[in-house]
Amino acid sequence: MHKMVFGSRLAAGLAGLFAVVATDPVAAVPDRQQKATPPHAVIFTYHRFGEDDVPLTNIRLPQFRDHLAFLKKHDFNVVPLKRVVAAFQAGTPLPDRTVALTADDAYRSVMTHALPMLQQYGWSMTLFVASDAVDRKYRRFLSWDEIRQVQRAGIDIGAHGTAHAHLPDLKPDAQRAEIRVGTDRLTTEIGHRPRLFAYPYGEYSLETVDLVRKAGFAAAFGQHSGVAHGGLDIHRLPRFAMNEAYGGADRFKLAARTLPLPVMDLSPLDPVLKKGSRPAIRFRVLDLSRPISAITCFIAGEGAAARRAIDGDTITLTPRNGFRPGRTRVNCTRAAGGGRFQWWGRQFYAR
Repeated sequence: MHKMVFGSRLAAGLAGLFAVVATDPVAAVPDRQQKATPPHAVIFTYHRFGEDDVPLTNIRLPQFRDHLAFLKKHDFNVVPLKRVVAAFQAGTPLPDRTVALTADDAYRSVMTHALPMLQQYGWSMTLFVASDAVDRKYRRFLSWDEIRQVQRAGIDIGAHGTAHAHLPDLKPDAQRAEIRVGTDRLTTEIGHRPRLFAYPYGEYSLETVDLVRKAGFAAAFGQHSGVAHGGLDIHRLPRFAMNEAYGGADRFKLAARTLPLPVMDLSPLDPVLKKGSRPAIRFRVLDLSRPISAITCFIAGEGAAARRAIDGDTITLTPRNGFRPGRTRVNCTRAAGGGRFQWWGRQFYAR
């Protein structure tokens, strides 16, 4: 149920992406047109802290300590996620280098390890809770009493469904129930209805997004890399996922400094595809301040930079192979000057 997004396929893909970024970094891809400099923030997500026997879902404590120290040393604006969402809704500016921290699934190590470190800096995070694991009293998960305790300590609570299901695999009524039941349990236990939702495994279809929107959530989040900003669909915002293998100092610093690259006319719009398909992934770049040819793209599992065609302001990526069942991530990168980069990330789900 709680397999981490960093499976062997993703690990290989991220390794290749990181090699590309090291030489020609980062681009961001919104789904619709926006202002040249929309409000933006980098959002990180974690799962376990200091549970070194589960490296795929864990961040080592020295790694997390280094993350926080880096943000403090370099004067990042670390704010609650709800403040980022409010800025997007209002279209109000956010300071450059704004960062928000999140954790998924409600592992107890959020309370025992992450919270004390955050309190040293006066910072918080948003914890997305899947209710079944708590109700079933799984050994490594927080209890409801502990969730209320961390909430009183300043941790915001968001919804993460009921059974941590692969939502795109479910019929609409089952998706609706997965969202509603988990949210209702949280409302009962924490005393208010959560306003933020994180898709389990970062997976969603357009239908899933519509159901989450109709359920009344102010914003929702995936696990695809990229800079969250006010020009994106607020119910499909990206987060940089951290674990032992991909939570090292270099990757964290790179991600923390990234900037958005506004684009539009993204195709295919629905990230759920038929297994074996080779979709033409197309988008139009709005930021023409730097050459489009400087954008490098990578498709996880392809083993090399993606085949790319440029027509004016439009980029088309063509996978070499059909998408295998499950998650496939696409990332594009471009240098932005001053050691900073732009980043677009998109997750597709083949079934």
